[in-house]
Amino acid sequence: MPGTRMGHKSILAANSVTTVRQVLESGWIYVGIPAKKFKVNHFFEDGLEDKLGNVEDVEALRKKYEEIYTKRYDKLTYKERKELRREKKEEEKKRW
Repeated sequence: MPGTRMGHKSILAANSVTTVRQVLESGWIYVGIPAKKFKVNHFFEDGLEDKLGNVEDVEALRKKYEEIYTKRYDKLTYKERKELRREKKEEEKKRW
């Protein structure tokens, strides 16, 4: 809308509408009609470069990165959960 002011690193979601002269604060994600604060925008707060530092060895860099960002392998993906449900249903049908 006319006169809306977006702060630094603020995001307005798709299909969201602001009111006239609405001020969107810095570092927030806004959604809805009218746009309201949804959550803090952490996208730029990562600071990965500061955590990794200046590393020249590629293997040391990879190891440091994996220490910071480890993927959890104990949780199944949606596709894997769906496959497990299908297999359980087939087993139930065989039992009856």
